[in-house]
Amino acid sequence: MTNDSESACCDDADLDILVNALRTGQADDLTRIDEALAVWPGDHRLWVLKGAVLAAGQLHDGARQSFRTALERAPGFAPAAFFLGLLEMFDSQPEAAAAAWRALDPLPADSSMRIFRDGMLALAENRFDQAAAMIERGLRGNRELPELNDYFRAVLASLSSEAERAGRSAEAKMLEPDQDQDVLRRLMLARYSADSTRH
Repeated sequence: MTNDSESACCDDADLDILVNALRTGQADDLTRIDEALAVWPGDHRLWVLKGAVLAAGQLHDGARQSFRTALERAPGFAPAAFFLGLLEMFDSQPEAAAAAWRALDPLPADSSMRIFRDGMLALAENRFDQAAAMIERGLRGNRELPELNDYFRAVLASLSSEAERAGRSAEAKMLEPDQDQDVLRRLMLARYSADSTRH
């Protein structure tokens, strides 16, 4: 790979090679991503991948910075904003999540990322019925990031009992760390598979 512009992105074939290596464990994830970023520092997709891998390793500060760098490189790249907000929710920081998710406002009203966002923010405010309704709606029409479905089905299941809703806080509704620690990495690898939209 060669590059003469910090604003350039690696081509899809190179991205596929990297993602396949990450998926199959052929090399250290961060090493492979950093090698690619040394050549393509302006590629927002690589920064999102780095953030996802760091988040999976519980290195949340580094993950935040990587997602923010992706948004600096491509302010309109909705997946970066979505996953930054999701990371903030994992850390029980709903105000920070809401700030990150404002970048999703330009998406269509039927965007699953917007609907899931609204559901998670309702959850953070203990509006469990609204949260459940929004998450159900997002699941019905999710064609943007279908890899999200298993995660949000699990969140929805935690809202299924009326008695449970009355007795637990919004923070408790988030999946436990051992369940959510790898979700960003798995979702982002799926996002950048060969049949995914790249730009």
